[in-house]
Amino acid sequence: MLNILQRVFSIRNEGRCKVVRILGAKLKLQKTPSQRQKVNLLIEDLFNSTIAGVLQEDRGTSSVPAEKHGLEIELPDDFYFLPNHGNLGDMVIAEAEYQLLDRYRPFDSSVVPGGQRFNLVYGGGGLFVKYWNYEKILDVFKAENLAKCVILPSSFYECDDLLRLLDERFTVYCRERRSYEYCIASNNRAKFILADDMAFNLDFQRLNDFDGEKFRANAAALTAQQRSFIYFEIYLTYKKVHADIAAVLKNKTWLSGGGLRLGYILRTDKERQGEAGVDADEAFDLSRHVWCSCADPAVVNLYARLFVRAIDALDIVVTDRLHVGIVAARLGKQVYLLDNSYGKLSGVYEQSMKTMKNVSMIKPVDFRAVKDALAWEETPSFTDFLKVYLSRADLESKVGDTILRIS
Repeated sequence: MLNILQRVFSIRNEGRCKVVRILGAKLKLQKTPSQRQKVNLLIEDLFNSTIAGVLQEDRGTSSVPAEKHGLEIELPDDFYFLPNHGNLGDMVIAEAEYQLLDRYRPFDSSVVPGGQRFNLVYGGGGLFVKYWNYEKILDVFKAENLAKCVILPSSFYECDDLLRLLDERFTVYCRERRSYEYCIASNNRAKFILADDMAFNLDFQRLNDFDGEKFRANAAALTAQQRSFIYFEIYLTYKKVHADIAAVLKNKTWLSGGGLRLGYILRTDKERQGEAGVDADEAFDLSRHVWCSCADPAVVNLYARLFVRAIDALDIVVTDRLHVGIVAARLGKQVYLLDNSYGKLSGVYEQSMKTMKNVSMIKPVDFRAVKDALAWEETPSFTDFLKVYLSRADLESKVGDTILRIS
Protein backbone atom coordinates (compact mmCIF):
# COMPACT_ATOMS: atom_id res chain seq x y z
CA MET A 1 0.00 0.00 0.00
CA LEU A 2 1.43 3.39 -1.00
CA ASN A 3 1.58 6.00 1.77
CA ILE A 4 0.34 9.56 1.23
CA LEU A 5 3.74 11.01 0.28
CA GLN A 6 4.34 8.25 -2.27
CA ARG A 7 0.97 9.00 -3.83
CA VAL A 8 1.88 12.65 -4.17
CA PHE A 9 5.30 12.06 -5.71
CA SER A 10 7.61 9.02 -6.08
CA ILE A 11 10.16 7.56 -8.53
CA ARG A 12 11.19 3.93 -8.80
CA ASN A 13 12.85 1.66 -11.33
CA GLU A 14 10.87 -1.06 -13.03
CA GLY A 15 12.94 -3.12 -15.49
CA ARG A 16 14.25 -0.82 -18.21
CA CYS A 17 11.66 1.85 -17.34
CA LYS A 18 11.36 4.55 -14.69
CA VAL A 19 7.93 4.80 -12.98
CA VAL A 20 6.98 8.31 -11.79
CA ARG A 21 3.87 9.05 -9.66
CA ILE A 22 2.62 12.67 -9.46
CA LEU A 23 -0.59 13.45 -7.54
CA GLY A 24 -1.82 9.88 -8.06
CA ALA A 25 -1.05 9.79 -11.77
CA LYS A 26 1.39 7.04 -12.90
CA LEU A 27 3.82 7.74 -15.72
CA LYS A 28 6.04 5.02 -17.19
CA LEU A 29 9.13 6.52 -18.82
CA GLN A 30 11.64 4.60 -20.94
CA LYS A 31 15.14 5.07 -19.55
CA THR A 32 17.75 6.52 -21.84
CA PRO A 33 20.58 3.98 -21.67
CA SER A 34 24.10 5.17 -20.93
CA GLN A 35 26.97 4.23 -23.25
CA ARG A 36 27.94 1.41 -20.88
CA GLN A 37 24.36 0.15 -20.76
CA LYS A 38 24.19 0.19 -24.54
CA VAL A 39 27.36 -1.91 -24.72
CA ASN A 40 26.00 -4.33 -22.11
CA LEU A 41 22.79 -4.72 -24.09
CA LEU A 42 24.74 -5.41 -27.28
CA ILE A 43 26.87 -7.99 -25.46
CA GLU A 44 23.77 -9.61 -23.97
CA ASP A 45 22.16 -9.86 -27.42
CA LEU A 46 25.38 -11.31 -28.87
CA PHE A 47 25.59 -13.96 -26.14
CA ASN A 48 21.90 -14.84 -26.42
CA SER A 49 22.00 -15.28 -30.20
CA THR A 50 25.28 -17.22 -30.06
CA ILE A 51 24.06 -19.51 -27.27
CA ALA A 52 20.79 -20.12 -29.12
CA GLY A 53 22.72 -21.10 -32.24
CA VAL A 54 24.93 -23.54 -30.35
CA LEU A 55 21.97 -25.11 -28.54
CA GLN A 56 20.07 -25.53 -31.80
CA GLU A 57 23.12 -27.20 -33.33
CA ASP A 58 23.81 -29.50 -30.37
CA ARG A 59 20.92 -31.49 -28.91
CA GLY A 60 22.97 -33.96 -26.88
CA THR A 61 22.87 -33.83 -23.09
CA SER A 62 25.59 -36.25 -22.02
CA SER A 63 28.74 -35.07 -20.30
CA VAL A 64 32.23 -36.06 -21.41
CA PRO A 65 32.99 -39.44 -19.77
CA ALA A 66 36.12 -39.78 -17.65
CA GLU A 67 38.80 -42.05 -19.03
CA LYS A 68 41.66 -43.96 -17.45
CA HIS A 69 45.15 -42.63 -18.04
CA GLY A 70 48.44 -44.48 -18.24
CA LEU A 71 50.24 -42.20 -15.77
CA GLU A 72 49.98 -43.37 -12.16
CA ILE A 73 50.01 -40.46 -9.72
CA GLU A 74 49.63 -40.86 -5.95
CA LEU A 75 47.04 -38.23 -4.99
CA PRO A 76 45.81 -37.24 -1.51
CA ASP A 77 42.15 -37.90 -0.72
CA ASP A 78 41.21 -34.23 -0.53
CA PHE A 79 43.40 -31.55 -2.09
CA TYR A 80 43.76 -28.14 -3.67
CA PHE A 81 45.19 -27.90 -7.18
CA LEU A 82 47.57 -25.09 -8.12
CA PRO A 83 48.61 -25.21 -11.81
CA ASN A 84 51.96 -23.88 -12.93
CA HIS A 85 51.62 -20.43 -14.55
CA GLY A 86 53.16 -20.14 -17.97
CA ASN A 87 53.04 -20.05 -21.74
CA LEU A 88 51.15 -22.05 -24.37
CA GLY A 89 53.24 -25.15 -23.67
CA ASP A 90 52.36 -24.90 -19.98
CA MET A 91 48.68 -24.76 -20.96
CA VAL A 92 49.09 -28.14 -22.66
CA ILE A 93 50.50 -29.49 -19.39
CA ALA A 94 47.61 -27.91 -17.46
CA GLU A 95 45.00 -29.37 -19.84
CA ALA A 96 46.44 -32.85 -19.27
CA GLU A 97 46.35 -32.22 -15.52
CA TYR A 98 42.72 -31.08 -15.58
CA GLN A 99 41.87 -34.25 -17.51
CA LEU A 100 43.64 -36.34 -14.87
CA LEU A 101 42.27 -34.59 -11.78
CA ASP A 102 38.56 -35.34 -11.75
CA ARG A 103 38.22 -34.00 -8.20
CA TYR A 104 40.00 -30.97 -6.78
CA ARG A 105 39.49 -27.59 -5.18
CA PRO A 106 41.05 -24.59 -6.94
CA PHE A 107 43.87 -23.22 -4.81
CA ASP A 108 43.35 -19.75 -3.38
CA SER A 109 45.98 -17.63 -1.66
CA SER A 110 43.63 -17.31 1.33
CA VAL A 111 44.39 -20.95 2.18
CA VAL A 112 47.80 -19.90 3.56
CA PRO A 113 48.61 -18.78 6.10
CA GLY A 114 45.83 -20.38 8.08
CA GLY A 115 45.13 -22.79 10.86
CA GLN A 116 43.42 -25.55 8.85
CA ARG A 117 45.78 -28.15 7.39
CA PHE A 118 45.52 -28.74 3.64
CA ASN A 119 46.87 -31.00 0.88
CA LEU A 120 48.20 -29.57 -2.36
CA VAL A 121 48.84 -30.85 -5.89
CA TYR A 122 51.15 -28.49 -7.76
CA GLY A 123 51.19 -28.55 -11.58
CA GLY A 124 54.31 -29.71 -13.37
CA GLY A 125 56.59 -27.86 -15.75
CA GLY A 126 59.94 -26.14 -15.98
CA LEU A 127 59.68 -23.50 -13.25
CA PHE A 128 62.25 -24.94 -10.83
CA VAL A 129 65.41 -23.93 -12.68
CA LYS A 130 67.81 -21.07 -12.04
CA TYR A 131 66.43 -18.92 -14.88
CA TRP A 132 62.97 -18.38 -13.39
CA ASN A 133 61.53 -16.85 -10.23
CA TYR A 134 59.69 -19.40 -8.10
CA GLU A 135 59.67 -17.46 -4.81
CA LYS A 136 55.85 -17.32 -4.60
CA ILE A 137 55.63 -21.10 -4.88
CA LEU A 138 58.30 -21.50 -2.20
CA ASP A 139 56.11 -19.39 0.10
CA VAL A 140 53.24 -21.84 -0.44
CA PHE A 141 55.53 -24.83 0.20
CA LYS A 142 56.77 -23.18 3.43
CA ALA A 143 53.26 -22.98 4.90
CA GLU A 144 53.14 -24.65 8.31
CA ASN A 145 49.61 -25.88 7.66
CA LEU A 146 50.62 -27.73 4.45
CA ALA A 147 50.00 -31.41 5.26
CA LYS A 148 50.97 -33.17 2.01
CA CYS A 149 52.13 -31.94 -1.38
CA VAL A 150 52.45 -33.66 -4.76
CA ILE A 151 54.56 -31.93 -7.42
CA LEU A 152 53.57 -33.26 -10.85
CA PRO A 153 56.30 -34.12 -13.42
CA SER A 154 58.83 -31.29 -13.53
CA SER A 155 62.43 -30.42 -14.29
CA PHE A 156 64.87 -29.37 -11.56
CA TYR A 157 68.10 -27.50 -12.24
CA GLU A 158 70.25 -25.50 -9.81
CA CYS A 159 67.40 -25.02 -7.35
CA ASP A 160 69.10 -26.01 -4.09
CA ASP A 161 66.91 -23.62 -2.07
CA LEU A 162 63.83 -25.54 -3.17
CA LEU A 163 65.36 -28.96 -2.48
CA ARG A 164 66.41 -27.90 1.04
CA LEU A 165 62.76 -27.09 1.75
CA LEU A 166 61.25 -30.40 0.62
CA ASP A 167 60.65 -32.90 3.43
CA GLU A 168 58.63 -36.06 4.10
CA ARG A 169 55.38 -34.28 3.19
CA PHE A 170 56.42 -34.01 -0.48
CA THR A 171 56.07 -36.52 -3.32
CA VAL A 172 57.93 -35.19 -6.36
CA TYR A 173 57.75 -36.47 -9.94
CA CYS A 174 60.79 -35.82 -12.15
CA ARG A 175 60.38 -35.94 -15.93
CA GLU A 176 64.02 -36.74 -16.79
CA ARG A 177 66.73 -38.83 -15.13
CA ARG A 178 69.10 -35.86 -14.78
CA SER A 179 66.51 -34.05 -12.62
CA TYR A 180 65.80 -37.23 -10.65
CA GLU A 181 69.49 -37.88 -9.87
CA TYR A 182 70.05 -34.25 -8.95
CA CYS A 183 67.12 -34.38 -6.52
CA ILE A 184 67.99 -37.66 -4.78
CA ALA A 185 71.63 -36.57 -4.44
CA SER A 186 70.53 -33.35 -2.70
CA ASN A 187 67.58 -34.57 -0.63
CA ASN A 188 66.92 -37.84 1.24
CA ARG A 189 63.67 -36.78 2.93
CA ALA A 190 61.12 -36.23 0.14
CA LYS A 191 59.93 -39.03 -2.15
CA PHE A 192 61.17 -38.65 -5.74
CA ILE A 193 59.71 -40.63 -8.66
CA LEU A 194 60.85 -40.73 -12.29
CA ALA A 195 57.87 -40.22 -14.64
CA ASP A 196 56.84 -39.03 -18.11
CA ASP A 197 55.91 -35.40 -18.73
CA MET A 198 52.18 -34.71 -18.30
CA ALA A 199 51.78 -33.86 -22.01
CA PHE A 200 52.27 -37.55 -22.84
CA ASN A 201 49.06 -38.12 -20.90
CA LEU A 202 47.01 -35.57 -22.90
CA ASP A 203 43.90 -37.17 -24.41
CA PHE A 204 43.36 -35.45 -27.77
CA GLN A 205 39.75 -36.68 -28.02
CA ARG A 206 38.82 -35.23 -24.64
CA LEU A 207 40.67 -32.03 -25.57
CA ASN A 208 38.16 -31.44 -28.37
CA ASP A 209 35.00 -32.93 -26.82
CA PHE A 210 31.96 -30.70 -26.32
CA ASP A 211 30.05 -30.97 -23.02
CA GLY A 212 26.55 -29.83 -24.01
CA GLU A 213 25.13 -30.27 -20.51
CA LYS A 214 27.73 -27.98 -18.94
CA PHE A 215 27.33 -25.46 -21.77
CA ARG A 216 23.58 -25.19 -21.13
CA ALA A 217 24.07 -24.84 -17.36
CA ASN A 218 26.69 -22.10 -17.76
CA ALA A 219 24.68 -20.29 -20.44
CA ALA A 220 21.71 -20.09 -18.07
CA ALA A 221 23.84 -18.85 -15.15
CA LEU A 222 25.80 -16.06 -16.88
CA THR A 223 25.68 -12.66 -15.25
CA ALA A 224 26.06 -9.35 -17.13
CA GLN A 225 29.46 -8.82 -15.51
CA GLN A 226 30.64 -12.28 -16.60
CA ARG A 227 29.39 -11.75 -20.15
CA SER A 228 31.30 -8.49 -20.40
CA PHE A 229 34.51 -9.97 -18.99
CA ILE A 230 34.35 -13.09 -21.17
CA TYR A 231 33.87 -11.03 -24.32
CA PHE A 232 36.26 -8.12 -23.75
CA GLU A 233 39.01 -9.77 -21.71
CA ILE A 234 39.00 -13.42 -22.76
CA TYR A 235 37.52 -13.60 -26.27
CA LEU A 236 39.19 -10.51 -27.73
CA THR A 237 42.56 -11.63 -26.31
CA TYR A 238 42.03 -15.12 -27.71
CA LYS A 239 41.03 -13.63 -31.07
CA LYS A 240 44.23 -11.56 -31.16
CA VAL A 241 46.47 -14.53 -30.27
CA HIS A 242 44.67 -16.69 -32.84
CA ALA A 243 45.25 -14.07 -35.55
CA ASP A 244 48.92 -13.68 -34.58
CA ILE A 245 49.54 -17.43 -34.79
CA ALA A 246 47.66 -17.64 -38.09
CA ALA A 247 49.90 -14.90 -39.51
CA VAL A 248 53.04 -16.64 -38.25
CA LEU A 249 52.02 -19.94 -39.83
CA LYS A 250 51.26 -18.15 -43.07
CA ASN A 251 54.56 -16.29 -43.21
CA LYS A 252 57.00 -18.69 -41.55
CA THR A 253 56.00 -22.12 -42.77
CA TRP A 254 58.35 -23.55 -45.37
CA LEU A 255 57.80 -26.07 -48.14
CA SER A 256 60.44 -28.80 -48.25
CA GLY A 257 61.77 -30.31 -51.44
CA GLY A 258 59.31 -33.20 -51.02
CA GLY A 259 56.33 -30.86 -50.65
CA LEU A 260 56.09 -31.19 -46.86
CA ARG A 261 55.32 -28.21 -44.62
CA LEU A 262 58.24 -27.40 -42.34
CA GLY A 263 58.28 -25.18 -39.25
CA TYR A 264 61.25 -23.98 -37.20
CA ILE A 265 59.72 -23.40 -33.75
CA LEU A 266 62.58 -22.10 -31.65
CA ARG A 267 62.67 -20.46 -28.25
CA THR A 268 63.79 -16.88 -27.77
CA ASP A 269 64.30 -16.82 -23.99
CA LYS A 270 67.01 -17.65 -21.44
CA GLU A 271 66.86 -21.40 -22.11
CA ARG A 272 67.95 -21.08 -25.71
CA GLN A 273 71.26 -22.87 -26.34
CA GLY A 274 73.34 -20.76 -28.71
CA GLU A 275 72.40 -20.40 -32.36
CA ALA A 276 70.17 -23.00 -34.01
CA GLY A 277 71.56 -22.39 -37.48
CA VAL A 278 68.31 -20.74 -38.60
CA ASP A 279 67.86 -17.05 -39.35
CA ALA A 280 65.50 -15.16 -37.04
CA ASP A 281 63.08 -14.43 -39.89
CA GLU A 282 62.81 -18.15 -40.68
CA ALA A 283 61.74 -19.28 -37.19
CA PHE A 284 59.05 -18.43 -34.65
CA ASP A 285 58.46 -19.08 -30.96
CA LEU A 286 54.92 -20.48 -30.77
CA SER A 287 54.84 -20.95 -27.00
CA ARG A 288 55.47 -17.29 -26.15
CA HIS A 289 52.39 -15.85 -27.86
CA VAL A 290 50.49 -15.72 -24.57
CA TRP A 291 51.05 -16.15 -20.83
CA CYS A 292 48.34 -17.40 -18.48
CA SER A 293 47.77 -18.36 -14.84
CA CYS A 294 46.23 -21.65 -16.05
CA ALA A 295 43.69 -21.28 -13.21
CA ASP A 296 40.70 -21.19 -15.60
CA PRO A 297 40.27 -24.67 -17.17
CA ALA A 298 38.14 -23.21 -19.97
CA VAL A 299 40.86 -20.75 -21.02
CA VAL A 300 43.44 -23.55 -20.75
CA ASN A 301 41.37 -25.74 -23.05
CA LEU A 302 40.92 -23.00 -25.65
CA TYR A 303 44.64 -22.30 -25.89
CA ALA A 304 45.67 -25.95 -25.71
CA ARG A 305 43.41 -26.58 -28.72
CA LEU A 306 44.98 -23.63 -30.53
CA PHE A 307 48.49 -24.88 -29.75
CA VAL A 308 47.71 -28.40 -31.02
CA ARG A 309 46.02 -27.08 -34.17
CA ALA A 310 48.98 -24.85 -34.99
CA ILE A 311 51.39 -27.77 -34.74
CA ASP A 312 49.04 -30.02 -36.69
CA ALA A 313 49.30 -27.55 -39.62
CA LEU A 314 52.90 -28.75 -40.11
CA ASP A 315 54.46 -32.00 -41.35
CA ILE A 316 58.03 -31.49 -40.14
CA VAL A 317 58.94 -29.70 -36.91
CA VAL A 318 62.39 -28.52 -35.84
CA THR A 319 62.19 -27.27 -32.25
CA ASP A 320 63.90 -26.70 -28.94
CA ARG A 321 60.50 -26.22 -27.26
CA LEU A 322 59.73 -29.39 -25.29
CA HIS A 323 55.95 -29.34 -25.59
CA VAL A 324 56.01 -28.40 -29.24
CA GLY A 325 58.13 -31.53 -29.72
CA ILE A 326 55.92 -33.77 -27.58
CA VAL A 327 52.66 -32.68 -29.22
CA ALA A 328 54.19 -32.88 -32.73
CA ALA A 329 55.53 -36.38 -31.99
CA ARG A 330 52.16 -37.58 -30.69
CA LEU A 331 50.45 -36.14 -33.78
CA GLY A 332 52.75 -38.26 -35.96
CA LYS A 333 54.86 -35.40 -37.33
CA GLN A 334 58.52 -35.80 -38.21
CA VAL A 335 60.25 -34.15 -35.24
CA TYR A 336 63.83 -32.94 -34.89
CA LEU A 337 64.65 -31.90 -31.32
CA LEU A 338 67.33 -29.40 -30.40
CA ASP A 339 68.41 -29.35 -26.76
CA ASN A 340 67.86 -26.36 -24.49
CA SER A 341 70.50 -24.79 -22.22
CA TYR A 342 70.36 -27.38 -19.41
CA GLY A 343 69.56 -30.66 -21.18
CA LYS A 344 65.78 -30.75 -20.65
CA LEU A 345 64.87 -31.97 -24.14
CA SER A 346 67.59 -34.59 -24.36
CA GLY A 347 66.58 -35.82 -20.90
CA VAL A 348 62.89 -36.17 -21.80
CA TYR A 349 63.89 -37.73 -25.13
CA GLU A 350 65.89 -40.43 -23.30
CA GLN A 351 63.13 -40.95 -20.73
CA SER A 352 60.04 -40.95 -22.95
CA MET A 353 60.69 -40.50 -26.69
CA LYS A 354 63.70 -42.61 -27.64
CA THR A 355 61.54 -45.39 -29.07
CA MET A 356 59.46 -43.03 -31.25
CA LYS A 357 60.61 -43.58 -34.82
CA ASN A 358 59.42 -40.13 -35.92
CA VAL A 359 61.59 -38.28 -33.36
CA SER A 360 65.31 -37.50 -33.52
CA MET A 361 67.68 -35.51 -31.31
CA ILE A 362 69.88 -33.36 -33.53
CA LYS A 363 72.44 -30.59 -33.40
CA PRO A 364 71.65 -27.20 -34.94
CA VAL A 365 70.76 -27.63 -38.59
CA ASP A 366 69.23 -25.58 -41.36
CA PHE A 367 66.77 -27.27 -43.71
CA ARG A 368 66.73 -25.45 -47.05
CA ALA A 369 63.12 -24.60 -47.79
CA VAL A 370 60.80 -22.00 -49.31
CA LYS A 371 57.83 -20.14 -47.86
CA ASP A 372 54.39 -21.65 -48.00
CA ALA A 373 51.13 -19.75 -47.35
CA LEU A 374 48.83 -21.96 -45.28
CA ALA A 375 45.05 -21.94 -45.54
CA TRP A 376 44.27 -21.18 -41.91
CA GLU A 377 41.33 -18.94 -41.01
CA GLU A 378 42.46 -15.50 -39.93
CA THR A 379 40.23 -15.20 -36.87
CA PRO A 380 38.06 -17.49 -34.71
CA SER A 381 34.31 -16.95 -34.68
CA PHE A 382 32.64 -15.92 -31.42
CA THR A 383 30.36 -18.96 -31.75
CA ASP A 384 33.30 -21.39 -31.81
CA PHE A 385 34.95 -19.53 -28.91
CA LEU A 386 31.84 -19.45 -26.70
CA LYS A 387 30.96 -23.08 -27.46
CA VAL A 388 34.30 -24.17 -26.04
CA TYR A 389 34.47 -21.67 -23.16
CA LEU A 390 31.00 -22.24 -21.69
CA SER A 391 31.30 -26.01 -22.02
CA ARG A 392 34.38 -25.91 -19.79
CA ALA A 393 34.01 -22.89 -17.49
CA ASP A 394 33.46 -23.03 -13.74
CA LEU A 395 31.23 -20.01 -13.16
CA GLU A 396 31.11 -20.65 -9.42
CA SER A 397 34.63 -19.22 -9.35
CA LYS A 398 35.08 -15.56 -10.22
CA VAL A 399 35.52 -15.38 -13.98
CA GLY A 400 37.62 -12.26 -13.55
CA ASP A 401 40.39 -14.26 -11.84
CA THR A 402 41.67 -15.30 -15.26
CA ILE A 403 45.06 -13.80 -16.03
CA LEU A 404 46.20 -13.38 -19.62
CA ARG A 405 49.09 -11.51 -21.10
CA ILE A 406 49.90 -11.30 -24.80
CA SER A 407 53.56 -11.05 -25.69
